[in-house]
Amino acid sequence: MVIDRAERVAAKQPDELSNRFAFYGSLRKPLYNYKRVLGPLETDGGLEFEGTTVLTGFKMFSLGYYPFIVRTDLDTDTIIVELYKVNNEYAKHHIHMMEVGAGYEVVEVVLNDKTYGIYVYPGDAEEYEKHGTKVVTGGDWVEFDKTNKL
Repeated sequence: MVIDRAERVAAKQPDELSNRFAFYGSLRKPLYNYKRVLGPLETDGGLEFEGTTVLTGFKMFSLGYYPFIVRTDLDTDTIIVELYKVNNEYAKHHIHMMEVGAGYEVVEVVLNDKTYGIYVYPGDAEEYEKHGTKVVTGGDWVEFDKTNKL
């Protein structure tokens, strides 16, 4: 069962995770999970925005209402990420459970000499493309979401 797997993984990792995250999908401003999970933290110091950047070596795909990324290690594959420091342990745990419960795995990336957790989907980009999974050209989910409403 997915939830059992998520609980096992989450039980081992949240305390080990950095407080810094690179978000590329629904946890970016102004999207749904940002408003629901991260937005409320802005007022009490539980969240620090550290900037927006381009991350190379990842390809983004659409699952309809939310995206997933896979690591490709190719400089031609880029995604747009928002960088945050999450100072609220409950929110950090909630994010981790939500992502791992959906099948994502957390990996670490180094940006601006800081380590960030980013949630990636297992598998190979070529396999997803071969099966017709929609590529998010340009790797910007916020822009994609504006023009591809379901």
